[in-house]
Amino acid sequence: EVGISIANELLENEVVDVTHDWFTFGGIETLVSYGLLSKYKDGFQFVRDVKGIEQFKDDITWMKKLPLYLEVDTKHHSRKKVVVSHSNITKVWHLRDDEKKVEKFKDIVLWTRDLEPLDEVNIFNIYGHSPIQNGAREEKNYINLDTGCCFSIEEGYGVLTAYCVET
Repeated sequence: EVGISIANELLENEVVDVTHDWFTFGGIETLVSYGLLSKYKDGFQFVRDVKGIEQFKDDITWMKKLPLYLEVDTKHHSRKKVVVSHSNITKVWHLRDDEKKVEKFKDIVLWTRDLEPLDEVNIFNIYGHSPIQNGAREEKNYINLDTGCCFSIEEGYGVLTAYCVET
């Protein structure tokens, strides 16, 4: 939602609110990649590029159509179904088909940083979103793969992590 409103503000030559967390967590780099923000010595300047704005909006629309999670056909070595999600999904897995709680489910899948997944769940959850230091954290029902590859190695991050479901 933030990206679309920024694109619309740029199209309409309005002032863009740069105080949103979206800018801190990759928004600046995203706008630079679309040619909508130029870096100068002392900061950044917005660029009103209609083609870049339309591509940005098209890409956001496409991303919104993507599933919130993937159920993988391959079984985990624990024999549980594998579910890949952006963030920890174990505490709300039971809500996935509840039409009355779909917004709560969506919000948690996209934004939670809860590092304590539910132990008694019938899935194995592969997720990230919450960077952890010194390697991935694997437990009985989940693995958090976010080892902060965009952060400094000196801080215990800086590693890109992969996981083999079968082994």
